[in-house]
Amino acid sequence: MVRSELIDVMSRQFSHLSAAQVEVMVNGILNVMVKTLMDNGRIEIRGFGTWCLRKRRSRNAHNPRTGKTIKTPEKYGVYFKAGKSLRERVHEGKENPIFGMRKGDSDFADDDDA
Repeated sequence: MVRSELIDVMSRQFSHLSAAQVEVMVNGILNVMVKTLMDNGRIEIRGFGTWCLRKRRSRNAHNPRTGKTIKTPEKYGVYFKAGKSLRERVHEGKENPIFGMRKGDSDFADDDDA
């Protein structure tokens, strides 16, 4: 799923909001998450998962084109760990803990529910 698909699905889920309003909310949430990670913070959404930064050490790498060995710089990577509830439900094919959908459903909400 890409951002535009998320906005489309959320717009249908919350029909009282316009797509533009949903886009502002999605972008706002993502911006807060990015800022939190940039400030070396941790994001935890219970039942879903946790994001944090992990430092990657520099290492020796091989350039396949030239055959030379190069040293990569240290850098940070974003690490995500799925929450227990999400792991169990995805593994067992139970209802999704967030949206109440079952594995294999093509949409987040039935049109009859809206």
